[in-house]
Amino acid sequence: MPTRSIGVEPLRLSVERPDRDLVMVRVAGDLDAASAPRLRELLDARLRSAVPAVLLDISTVTFLGTAGLSTLERAHLLASERGVRFTVHVGEARQVRRALGLLPHATLLAIDEA
Repeated sequence: MPTRSIGVEPLRLSVERPDRDLVMVRVAGDLDAASAPRLRELLDARLRSAVPAVLLDISTVTFLGTAGLSTLERAHLLASERGVRFTVHVGEARQVRRALGLLPHATLLAIDEA
């Protein structure tokens, strides 16, 4: 039987394609060192595809650690290289907004907050 730490929300990812020009990636739960590689792989694949825009919805993320921040920064850089509009929907979660403040200023400004 798998063990689970108390207070840890498992990462849940979903991908939607509302139209041919947009991919929406929704993230829920804890985005930490254990779960960030899953999101990184998913974002890398979407950002390397022919889609012109990717919307990342992290409004239901309950914890955003440094590995999650690194994943967001990497996604922003890859999107910039590929000419993909990368938008992050943060929502009202104060702990996530506070964590985003740790990103380098240039990255934070470049992430379009929906």
